[in-house]
Amino acid sequence: MAIIGYLHKFKNELLLIFKLSRIATIIMYFYDLDIEDDDDDYISFSDALNMEPITKIEIDVIDINSYDLYIFDLDNTLYLHNVDPSYKEEYESNLKYFLNYLKNNNKKLAIASHHSCPYILLNKMGITHLFDHIIGEYPRKKSNMIFNIINIIEQNDKIQSSIMLNKTIFFDDMFNNYLDCSNNGIKTIIVNPDKGINFQMFN
Repeated sequence: MAIIGYLHKFKNELLLIFKLSRIATIIMYFYDLDIEDDDDDYISFSDALNMEPITKIEIDVIDINSYDLYIFDLDNTLYLHNVDPSYKEEYESNLKYFLNYLKNNNKKLAIASHHSCPYILLNKMGITHLFDHIIGEYPRKKSNMIFNIINIIEQNDKIQSSIMLNKTIFFDDMFNNYLDCSNNGIKTIIVNPDKGINFQMFN
């Protein structure tokens, strides 16, 4: 009860802090800054490539028809923050074509992001409507987000989660997320944050 009383006493201050955090998010959006929450265990794409051979990542060739659920990280996977504007425009055009192709072939699309406001960037790119499920939470392991999405689909479509897991593929630019998801049996593709998804890997 003492805690509740303390919170009630400072409710105006707490509301102000919350409002300021929302304002900060909007300001960072307008200045096109990366507002995905920091991860102390972050391992960059370039760091991953320089690791010992046992942890290096092989470049896959992916058969689109092998997967029914495509899950994507947001910052520096779908939305590239630190690239040339002309490259960004071309990339987002190719991305929209790719996502629409998946939807037209009855694939389910989802977002698993540490971004606190994923709809901001999705709306900015004009692709929000393409996604069946969107999760933006921090801190939370990406593998937990993905299993959450799989469980929702399992309940809605009456599909066994073990079958859905084998039909799921995830894209992320953080190597620690790659390790987390791969170690939990999720097919995961590492993305170069300076290039985005390599669409040439699909056949």
